[in-house]
Amino acid sequence: MKDHTIDPVIIECFDTIKNFCELISEDRDSEFGEPMTMEQIQAWEAENGFVLPDQMKSWYLLTSSAYIANGYYEIFEPFVGCYEKDDDVVVFASIIGEEGDSSAED
Repeated sequence: MKDHTIDPVIIECFDTIKNFCELISEDRDSEFGEPMTMEQIQAWEAENGFVLPDQMKSWYLLTSSAYIANGYYEIFEPFVGCYEKDDDVVVFASIIGEEGDSSAED
């Protein structure tokens, strides 16, 4: 089995996200799952016929899931397909926007 070195940029991003979650912890809950093993990642790739990018592998070696800010942003173990229609799409995250969010308006 091929070893994988965790990308230092991903470690830095992960640490930044965890620090942000600590800052907002009084108002919003966040949780991080246990890391995946390289064997779990490779088994998923073999089962699904997809090779995950190295940076995604790095993330999953740090945590299998992230529930951030009461679920407004989630990263989870990847699955193939979306709404049971597509078999060539890998879904690994969801972002929920708030109705009436005017940040995109000018």
